[in-house]
Amino acid sequence: MYHILYKTTNLKTNSYYIGVHSTENKNDGYLGSGTVIKKKIAYYGRGSFKKEILECFSTAKEAYIRESEIVDEEFIADKNTYNLSLGGLSSSQGISFEGIVSVKDSEGNFFKTSITDPRYISGELVGVAKSTITVKDKEGRTFKVSEDDSRYLNGELVGVVKGTVTVKDSEGKCSRVPKNDPRYLNGELVGVTRGKKMTSEEKRKRSESSIGHKKEKSTKKKMSGYAKERVWINKDGKTSHCNKNNLQEKLDSGWNLGMKPA
Repeated sequence: MYHILYKTTNLKTNSYYIGVHSTENKNDGYLGSGTVIKKKIAYYGRGSFKKEILECFSTAKEAYIRESEIVDEEFIADKNTYNLSLGGLSSSQGISFEGIVSVKDSEGNFFKTSITDPRYISGELVGVAKSTITVKDKEGRTFKVSEDDSRYLNGELVGVVKGTVTVKDSEGKCSRVPKNDPRYLNGELVGVTRGKKMTSEEKRKRSESSIGHKKEKSTKKKMSGYAKERVWINKDGKTSHCNKNNLQEKLDSGWNLGMKPA
């Protein structure tokens, strides 16, 4: 098994991608599986790309570690690269995800990057909530990390929602503060749900919903009463409903009681 670090270059734009690939055949035609590189291959065609083997390793872990040394924050900031995330991100190879966050860019591409990535800090990359949690460090900085981040599990990082409440001040501005905040305890800050009144529109919608529910109940009741007044009858393989008041007349004309012949 070969564990290679490769570079795929777009011959038309000179944009490139660096990745790791484990294979039995170095010339298997593999060009990359990154989000952007796959889109570009589909757009330009495989013939527009050239792959170079940069290095070969005896284990995949060694290859990913080497990738992490090359595909760093400066590398992915290069406009000519198709790499979106930092190199070396492979939990299957035992490489730590500590300090790594799942993000989404403006084009909807999902990938992982460092919490110190300038694009993440500036808001260009948005944290993805799935399997992540918003935390605060000892210096009061907030950011997102994986739910299994060791610093969160050991209490070094504290979830910003835990032990807090969303409040509103006298000017109507909302914020989140600790539940033991003196301003919240003395009533200066009020929980956003406390004393909340329904608008006329909300009242109207609730009223309509209630009326619809009552109508549904009334209809079911009528249908139930209707069914009680009717019975099944059959004749020559045909079945039908019959009002109990007309049952004898049907029986006299050859109909039988029940859904099937006796």
